[in-house]
This record gives sequence, structure tokens and C-alpha cells, in this order.
Amino acid sequence: MKTKRLDQTIILKIIVSIAIVFFSIAAYVSFGFFFDVFVEVIPLLFIPVVLLPLLWLFCKNVNKTASIVTSAIMIVLVVAAAAGVGVVATGKPAFGIKPICGSVETYKYSCDFMSENYDINQQTVVKVWTPENYSTSKKYPVLYVLDGDNLFDYAAVKAAEHCKNNDGDMIVVGIGYGYWNASFARGGIVYQDTEHLRGRWRDFCFADDTQQGYMPGTIFGGESKRGKEYTDFIVKTVVNDIRAKYSVDNDNSTIFGHSLGGGLAAYFLTQYDPALEEDNPFTNFVIVDNGYLDYYNNHYSDLKDKMSANGNSAHKNITIYRIWGGAVNPQSDFEQYDLYMTIKGENWQKVNNYFWIPEGANHSDTETIGITNAQNMILRLDFGKHNET
Repeated sequence: MKTKRLDQTIILKIIVSIAIVFFSIAAYVSFGFFFDVFVEVIPLLFIPVVLLPLLWLFCKNVNKTASIVTSAIMIVLVVAAAAGVGVVATGKPAFGIKPICGSVETYKYSCDFMSENYDINQQTVVKVWTPENYSTSKKYPVLYVLDGDNLFDYAAVKAAEHCKNNDGDMIVVGIGYGYWNASFARGGIVYQDTEHLRGRWRDFCFADDTQQGYMPGTIFGGESKRGKEYTDFIVKTVVNDIRAKYSVDNDNSTIFGHSLGGGLAAYFLTQYDPALEEDNPFTNFVIVDNGYLDYYNNHYSDLKDKMSANGNSAHKNITIYRIWGGAVNPQSDFEQYDLYMTIKGENWQKVNNYFWIPEGANHSDTETIGITNAQNMILRLDFGKHNET
């Protein structure tokens, strides 16, 4: 009888130990999957995967019922975690819909390429949607979408609808990191002050941006800011590659950014140089719900000097379109409106300057509102223009 009870105890210990190991690994994979943190937290696995099973194996008193119940709960949680990861990983594109026409091509810039050329140890993935009637005999306006992992699908869907409705054609370019699904497209930004965690809170921030960060005691973007390197990559590599591979209209090229991406789009605006003529990477700037005004304020003099040197006129018509979520921060509404009024007061020629606060729109709403209005603007359709009050 002792031998039989001993055997049962050993079996129960082994079963519970295996359940602990599987549960720990499942929790680790799930956390890493959604927050893009894998290698960094491996040491934490030592406790549940090694120590807990060892402690359990050397435990003298084992309750049969408790052991079975604990193992069953852990196995159920493991299955649930696996199912959850599977659903998200194989889920539908952003907003649950795919373009009704056209085609998508994907280009990957490896970690080695990014590191060697731009000091950014991060793979970058660029997706390009072209209309189904794409022809090299025609020049297409291009919409470049920052945060492409999250926003490219929606932009491609809306562009395809315009194509089907004969509203006009464009090319949509999404610039992202190649996350598997839009649900965690912004993974890896939770602790933005650590060098090894990747993402937009590093690549979208500049060394001269001193705004306080979200982590206590840190400066926005952390110590590893790569805004200059990232914008250089977009201008020198992405734009040049798109122009080389596709038939595009260099005088109708739009950069779209939302939130922190809106700050980056505002920076691109300040770098516009009319003397470059069609060699400017962008001629239209859609700046949506950006609360980070340092980008604009620190570099506005660059834009002003270049416009002054060109007789206070752009090379050809350019458009500056700010959209602000009026439900977010009323004080920032006035700050954003002041930026609109500042440009308006310059009386620059060939500069279309718009500002709009969609009524009741929150921060998330302005993503889709911004893309919809940007495309309407590009195709010269009716779009929400600006508020005077």
C-alpha cells in the first residue's frame, strides 16, 4: 500500500510540475506576444519553470484533490492562452475588412540594413497598395501612412472604395514594423525608456524633444531617441524606393500621421523646402491629433526661413491640414488652432492651410476621420476643412 501511495504521490507531483511549466511558458509567450517583450523577461521564467516544480517535487504532503484541480485549471488557462494568441495572430486586418480591389506588395528592410544605415536595430516593413487598374503610363498621388501596422489596412480599404467608385486613384504606402496583427501593432512601447524595447516612442522622437515622458523620471522617448535617423530612413530610402518602383506624382505626395505620428508629420512640414521643387519628399501634410508641439515649435523657424528665401511662396501648391479631436483636450484645441493661425498669418503663396475639429471626436476617432479626409483631399473631393472658432 505504501508503494502504491508513493507512486500516486510521485505521479501527482509530476503532473502538477508539468502543468506549472506549461502554464508559465504560456503566460510568458502570451505576455511577450502582445507586448513584444520576449528576450528581456526570460530570467523571470527561472522561478516558475525551475524553482516551483522543484519545490513541488520535494514537498512531502500532497493533497490529491487540490493537485488535480490545480492542474486542470492550469491546463485550461494554457489552452485559453494558446487560443487567444491564435485568434489574434490569424485575425482579420485592422477594422475587420480587406480592400475590395487592388493589390498589396510588402517590402522588408532588415535589422542589419536599418542598423548599418540608420543606427536603428529594428526591422521595418513597408506595405504598398496599388489600384487594380494601375498603369505606368499614369502618375499617381501617394499617401504615406505612419503607424502602418495599425493604419495601413484602413487606408487601403478606403482607397479601394474610391477606386471602385471612380472617384480617383492613389497609391497607399504604410510604414511600420511588421507586427502580425493591428491589435498589437504598438507593442513594445510600454517601457519606452529602455534601449532594447523597440517601437515608435523611440523612432518618432528627436533628441531636442525634452517633453516629460510617461515613465516617471524619463524624458519623452527615452535615452535612445532616433527621430532624425527614422525620418532620414523615410526620406532617403522609403520615398526614393517608392519613386523608383512606381509611377508616382512627385508634386502630390502626402504624409499622414496620427498622435505621435502627427508630431512626426509636423516635423516633416517644418523641413519642407520650396527650393527643392519636386524633390521634396512630401507636398501635403496631414497632422492629426498631435499633442507634442515641440516638434513644430522647435523647427518652425526652419520652414519660415526657407519660405522667405523663396519669396514667401511654395514651389507648387502644398496643403497643411490639421485635424484635432475636440473631445480630447480643449486647451490643446486652442494651441493647435494657434499653429493654424500662425501659418495663416504668414500669407505664404501656394500654401493651402486647413484646421478642423470634428465635433465630439475622441483620440481614436480621429485616426479614421483623418485618413478618410486625407484621401478626399488628395482626390479633390469634399472634406472637412477648418473651423474659424
